[in-house]
Amino acid sequence: MAERELTTERRFNFQSVKLFKTDILGTGSYGAVCKAKCDQLLCAAKLLYPVLFQMEAHANKEHMQPHLRFETECRFLSLINHPNIIQYLGTYRDPKTNAPVLLMELMDESMTHFLESTPGDIPYHIQVNFSYDIAQALAFLHSNGIIHRDLSSNNVLLAGNQAKVSDFGMSRFTTTHMTKCPGTPAYMSPEALSEPPLYTERLDSFSFGVLIVQIATRLPPSPTNRFKLIELPNSQKLSQKVIAQVPISEVQRRHDHIDLIGTTHPLLHIALDCLQDHETDRPTSQEMCQALSDIKQSISCKQILQTSISPVVDDIIIQLQQKIKEKEMKIKKKRQALANKG
Repeated sequence: MAERELTTERRFNFQSVKLFKTDILGTGSYGAVCKAKCDQLLCAAKLLYPVLFQMEAHANKEHMQPHLRFETECRFLSLINHPNIIQYLGTYRDPKTNAPVLLMELMDESMTHFLESTPGDIPYHIQVNFSYDIAQALAFLHSNGIIHRDLSSNNVLLAGNQAKVSDFGMSRFTTTHMTKCPGTPAYMSPEALSEPPLYTERLDSFSFGVLIVQIATRLPPSPTNRFKLIELPNSQKLSQKVIAQVPISEVQRRHDHIDLIGTTHPLLHIALDCLQDHETDRPTSQEMCQALSDIKQSISCKQILQTSISPVVDDIIIQLQQKIKEKEMKIKKKRQALANKG
């Protein structure tokens, strides 16, 4: 469930802001994120590429409106306050370019980098904790009528064992008119990729399912084509056949990726539920939180049980080893006594 209510816009007053433009934390289609310092606080700063200021606005193409996307992100972050959403620190004008800068809390790395750089399997409890954090953020957004619309591993940031959702440039209130959103195709639901697209909270649920599979496998999503070609009888000429495009279910499109998880993985059933083709068949963010909470408790119980049982087992083994040694000593003494009598 959502933990806090939407707050009014927050403003932070800093006496000095210093941008470290050569210390790049990440880059994207519209700009880069570098380190910054607000008074004595190290933070992150998001800057638009200068060339984007020369672009003309296109009313029906959000990806052709970088200024609007930037302003939207600043607005949403200034209103949102949740432990699993990146913290907004303020906006700033770069004195050298007069370009707007978004100031945010400094995180360790993106989910993408973490998954790519982790050498071995990620323990189940860490996978579940990250998934739970993301679901909590979505539940908060949805309960306040906000759709993220661009959830991906690039837009989830990590600090220690905590995950936070970021990048709200494509986010919208459900009550507003939504033009086509480019998003990240591999994470987008069928209805969001259709013409015209349909955007509801269940788009975020679908993207979350894709992200779960990615977390479990450490591999980025690579779905197959949305359609396959099949031959059908020609109703007018039975001796001929026609080629038709047939849509493929999302689970089929991602079959090879999903199969890498394993049938016993605790997150598998949630991922499959989220990847359903019809938005009404997918769980709500609140339902995802509840399911993940149950898994967290289950894993914690197992860990406690293993921790409590392990010393007992160790003690039993030590006692058995000691008894075996005592018996061996007795047998050795008896053999020695028999040898002396002989």
